[in-house]
Amino acid sequence: MLRNDSLQLVDSSNVYQFYDELETKKNRYSWDKVIEESTLFTGKDFRMAKKYARINKSIQQKDYQLASSISDQLLLDYPAAQKFTDVHFLKGFAEEQLGNDSLSNENYAQFIKWSGQRYSQRFRGYRFHNLTDSLFPIERHYASNKLKGLNDSLALNHFEPLVPQYFHESFQPGYGINPDQMGYKQNNDVLFYVLSTDFTNQLSGGIDYYRQMTKKLDFLVGVHSSYSMKELSVALPIQLYQSESKRIGVKFTPFVNALWMDSIVVEQQGFSVNRWMLNAGGKLSAGYYLMPNLALGAYYRYNIVNKLNPMNLYQQGISVWINNEYDLSLYYNIYSGFSLKAGIKNNDFVAGFFLSGWEIAYDFTQNGIIFSTNLY
Repeated sequence: MLRNDSLQLVDSSNVYQFYDELETKKNRYSWDKVIEESTLFTGKDFRMAKKYARINKSIQQKDYQLASSISDQLLLDYPAAQKFTDVHFLKGFAEEQLGNDSLSNENYAQFIKWSGQRYSQRFRGYRFHNLTDSLFPIERHYASNKLKGLNDSLALNHFEPLVPQYFHESFQPGYGINPDQMGYKQNNDVLFYVLSTDFTNQLSGGIDYYRQMTKKLDFLVGVHSSYSMKELSVALPIQLYQSESKRIGVKFTPFVNALWMDSIVVEQQGFSVNRWMLNAGGKLSAGYYLMPNLALGAYYRYNIVNKLNPMNLYQQGISVWINNEYDLSLYYNIYSGFSLKAGIKNNDFVAGFFLSGWEIAYDFTQNGIIFSTNLY
């Protein structure tokens, strides 16, 4: 929906004024007017979603005075809500039920003039809801009829309760892909170009194909290559549990890796290998949000080919294995695709950045850089 210089929606009452405004700007329209600023995450986002949810619940419970009061609070806390939510419609409906026709019509008029959608993008977890929303046109039709003095009706179940959600990064411990980051369709097919280090700490690059098969089960296959190693990996991330608000998430992922090793360096000595290593295992992870943008995440990854069960290279006289790994960290979500991370990884204190499965951190115990990608 287009907006004029006063940020009101363009309709038949102001369209010619809008044309004049465009002409003075040489027909250049600023799309910033219709885009809500929602990049940075704050605790205020969650509190706003809770207020909005309480308005709808109060209307369903026929507590219209409370619904009207909370609507005023939401507009006071976030004035842009009049543009990016239907809060004026909710207040107008509440006042109508209280018999305050003048105040009701005033809010319906504000709703028609300003509102371009039902849900704010700052209601995390509902970013793409407005693309498929069928209720917003019903609200505009209802408000228009009321302003014209026409009779209309709206069932209380129209005011569906919104569940405020915690926004997690994709592949944060306990969670899978986040639809708000990757798209609103279920069964997404996503290609990731990954850059990390392999288990011998060589720089490795590759491609991962990720598919959301159901809400509980995903599929991942990846091909990676470093200087002396090629890898084919397959994993089945399973969402064992996720609370409705996404405050808690528990995930288990069985995986299989087939690695072709040309050579390997052990204690600064190079060995020619030229053979396959087959590894399998599982990764259990969990996440819990302490605050709307601060989460505690933990995982343990077990490899069958580990220190206690290595692959012996008798010809070279060495053994090869992949270390099991655990991590207990805090994740501070700043904006979509970028978080700060700090905690304990394999007994070492580590701090750095987490970018949707890509970790760049510094190991303060070993004085080394961690550069890894893990999409499960």
